[in-house]
Amino acid sequence: PCIVTDCNAATDNMRDGENGFVVKADADEMADAIRKLADDQITQRMSIETYEGFDESACSDSTYVRKLSEVYSG
Repeated sequence: PCIVTDCNAATDNMRDGENGFVVKADADEMADAIRKLADDQITQRMSIETYEGFDESACSDSTYVRKLSEVYSG
């Protein structure tokens, strides 16, 4: 599980509360998310969700090239 701030592409693969936490750039929110991950049951559940939800094809070279081409072709 990860903790990311709600800016830019950091949230693209995050499902808040499922495979990690999305927080505002705020120390209190970050501390709260860290406390939640200290709970072994939450961390284990999120770890399983992350593993089961991983789409290997989304990380392939061909997918990367296709997406990059889409960005630069307009």
